[in-house]
Amino acid sequence: MFNFPLVYIGDFATLKQVFNHPDAQGRSLPRMREVFKEQRRSTFLPGIIFSPVEAWSEQRRFTLRALKDFGFGQTGMESIIVEELAQFTAHMKSFAGKPTDIRAVFMLPLINILWRVMSSQQFEYDNPQMIELLKHVTYLFQYDSSAEFKISLAWPWLAKLGPVRKLLKKDDWLAANYRVLDMMRASIEDHEKTMDMDAPRDFIDMALIESSQTKDEKSSFFGEVGRTNLANILFDLFLAGGETSSTTLAWAVLFMVRNPRVQDRVQAELEQVLGGRGPRLHDRPHLPFTEATIMEVQRVANIAPQGLTHVSDKDLLVNGFTVPANTMIVGLYAEILKGSHWQDGRAFRPDRFLDTQGQVVRDPQFIPFSIGKKQCLGEGLAKAELFLFFSTLMQAFRFSVEGEGELPTEDYIPGLTIQPKPFKVVISSRE
Repeated sequence: MFNFPLVYIGDFATLKQVFNHPDAQGRSLPRMREVFKEQRRSTFLPGIIFSPVEAWSEQRRFTLRALKDFGFGQTGMESIIVEELAQFTAHMKSFAGKPTDIRAVFMLPLINILWRVMSSQQFEYDNPQMIELLKHVTYLFQYDSSAEFKISLAWPWLAKLGPVRKLLKKDDWLAANYRVLDMMRASIEDHEKTMDMDAPRDFIDMALIESSQTKDEKSSFFGEVGRTNLANILFDLFLAGGETSSTTLAWAVLFMVRNPRVQDRVQAELEQVLGGRGPRLHDRPHLPFTEATIMEVQRVANIAPQGLTHVSDKDLLVNGFTVPANTMIVGLYAEILKGSHWQDGRAFRPDRFLDTQGQVVRDPQFIPFSIGKKQCLGEGLAKAELFLFFSTLMQAFRFSVEGEGELPTEDYIPGLTIQPKPFKVVISSRE
């Protein structure tokens, strides 16, 4: 593609082999790195997505440990999600009876959950600055799969030519990135002024303490390098943590509207198991059809159809073929999640994840969070959020079409993640 050497893998066993290979853990080609450095306002590749293997390992290890201390992805996170859901459910009632485009309403509550753990801060749903910031986030996900961005990566020198730079929207892209990064840096500066070294409040405090105690100049936590890494880790988590789950929930509503009988079964199961109380994570094993429906949404929606690219650091021998060093390796998830393995893979059918006793079956080829050494580190949190949000909303509301026979399409808006095209639903309280 353009001047990129690419290998697409649409076979599950092969993808598993390659994405676990130690020499296939790069994230970018050498000539692309200056572009990403400019994006991250850095002389090196910071953060947790594009950083070199050594720094990535150190940052990922710390990030998982620090977030775990604050309940990230565990039942300790449940109380934060449930608190946010109580506010969000009340907010959703304001849309009752009015045709509503549901796609944009999920991101802010999901951002709030993550941001409380990261910075102890929370945003109001009508906060104009945050609404504007989330527009930048959506723009970044769409631009990062555009032809303009691909051209900028393929021939970085083109973006230095004024008229071409404007055509490629390079400055718009940088401005959107910097808007989000500025928020991260401002939060770090506020924490530095108020931090108690003996009583960390959140992830930022823990990272600043780790940086202050690091004496090894080669460490990715040392000095200004550590602060730059922290800002970019916040950037990575902020983007990935909100957009992906909110897009999945938008697809969930779309599929419930398109499949009202499935919606009926989910709501009947919730009533039978929960009665009038709200769902909790320990209810998940007792709500197999609800969980199977969430899994089917993730499978069919396939919101990250190419995931994040891997790059080979050395020549790789794969099934008798040589994949040269510095080749971009892309998972073809549309095939893996919806291809011949599933027989009727294009059909929305939650029962495919249930056995004859009605219990959930885990298919190894169901990999919405990718696979291998760089599998999504937020998988635990995402699963908890999707279950609690979906089951709470299904218990509280009925989602239906705006007009008789006006089903929303399964067509999508392309991007790094794919969003459903604009559609409106009527929300009815089930109380």
